[in-house]
Amino acid sequence: MTPNELRNMTAAEFQHHIDEEGPQSFVYRLVKDIDPHAPEEPNYDIVLEHVAEGDNGWLHAAAEIAPYTDRAFSQGLRVAVADALVVNPVGVLKMIGTEDLFDDACGYPFVHQTDTYMQRHKREALAALNRVHQPALAQHKEQCRKQL
Repeated sequence: MTPNELRNMTAAEFQHHIDEEGPQSFVYRLVKDIDPHAPEEPNYDIVLEHVAEGDNGWLHAAAEIAPYTDRAFSQGLRVAVADALVVNPVGVLKMIGTEDLFDDACGYPFVHQTDTYMQRHKREALAALNRVHQPALAQHKEQCRKQL
């Protein structure tokens, strides 16, 4: 799988690969398949970009592959989900409790970030949470607000 194919892949297509190969085998292949012409952009970075965009399909796929990722990929997923909280708070709040990386979304899983970045993320995440009005998510919303 080339980075270009992955960049243009939909969440449904990505999920099809997971279902067809199994999440563990797929993650192994995904991480192993690095384009020799673009080694600075490994496939998992592209997956992280997709997850950070907050699409529900990508969030579900992240939950499915997370147990099979290495430390760096796992940390990247945590950051991507925290970023997704800003653009799709409902989607992320619904996933809390399904995988540890979603439980960490309201914390600060960021590595080596500036105070300015952290404050901006906090403001944006709190503003996103203010847009959530589903009663079923009220407990997760309040818990998330407290962690922020």
